[in-house]
Amino acid sequence: MARKQKSNPSTQKQLSLDEMASAVKKIDKRLADLKRFDLESIDSGFDPKVVTFEHKIDQLLLDVFGDDSAQYDRYWDIAFVSLLAKLVDKAAT
Repeated sequence: MARKQKSNPSTQKQLSLDEMASAVKKIDKRLADLKRFDLESIDSGFDPKVVTFEHKIDQLLLDVFGDDSAQYDRYWDIAFVSLLAKLVDKAAT
């Protein structure tokens, strides 16, 4: 997965109410994309559809939290593990 390397992300970004409202809209859009994501059409973790979706997740986290925040690292790790688990589960069936 594409991921920008961080030196020491220890800052917690504090979102304003407007930033939170904007983030919710972006997250809702990405969740809708995820619901439409067809795992049956994926051949491998390097499939262009997977890579494109990874980049969309990365951009969402960058837009909401910035690249130097602890939240970016935390949620990126969760997204990576979740997507990997779905691909492994698909491969097992």
